Amino acid sequence: MTINEASPKAAQHPISVSALIKHYIEHELCAGDEEEAKSFATQRTNQDFLRLYITPQWGNYKLREVRSVAVEKWLKNFTKENGEPYSRPTKAKIRNIMSAVFNHAIHYEFLPQGMNPITLVRQTMKRMRMRVPDVPDVLDAKEVTELFTRLSPRDRVMVLLDATTGLRRSELIGLKWSDVDFEQLELSVTRSVYQSVVGRCKIEASRKLDPWVAEELLMWKRSAPYNQPDNWIFASPRTKGKKPYQPDMILHPGNPPLRRSRPGSPSASAGIPSGTHSRPCSRWVVRT
Repeated sequence: MTINEASPKAAQHPISVSALIKHYIEHELCAGDEEEAKSFATQRTNQDFLRLYITPQWGNYKLREVRSVAVEKWLKNFTKENGEPYSRPTKAKIRNIMSAVFNHAIHYEFLPQGMNPITLVRQTMKRMRMRVPDVPDVLDAKEVTELFTRLSPRDRVMVLLDATTGLRRSELIGLKWSDVDFEQLELSVTRSVYQSVVGRCKIEASRKLDPWVAEELLMWKRSAPYNQPDNWIFASPRTKGKKPYQPDMILHPGNPPLRRSRPGSPSASAGIPSGTHSRPCSRWVVRT
């Protein structure tokens, strides 16, 4: 009787990191059925990180040549072409993607169990202290009210929905009227739109709508040119409602100019009724 017969070993020949990345993309990142496959946004983002950052530095290495200390040192000194360091969250994402790639190697027995060199790589996600010019503007209640008076009904609804539900912008753009239950005050989040591709959300869920937000949404529905159940809530007139707006089409910085508040001043959410979940407003506002 052969003890290990039921667990045949895969070939243990050396394999390069670039070859492993190709295998990972084909058999894991972009594989699986509709239920198991990663979202289009995740696929595209991870492929960009692999192509732009990981492959140029580590692609020619053999799997067993990659060392935890070397990766950690590389991330610590990783800078842009202008010498500015990459943010800690960006470095942490690179580390996590590399770890997923090496876990893939272990799963397919290109490496033995417990041989993921990225496991011991230390990389915090804590954001670095921002320089004064990079500190985001904080609006007080009066400024938020002034901002809302300058927004069109569509843009006002967009800001209120995002501020009170915490939706990603791809999820916000992907909403249809059939996702809104005005009687139960619920919003179903089932899809996202990223680079014009409609896909499923990372986490499908429902959000409770505050009555005053639902009222604003209903007013927009009554005046919207595309307000049937299968229409996009934020349908683009350029496509005659067949596609939703793209964020880059309706967002631009510095409109209108508002004063820069000191750190620690009242947040933009001061203009939103208490009891709601909100995000601070920034200088990125919708084009009217």
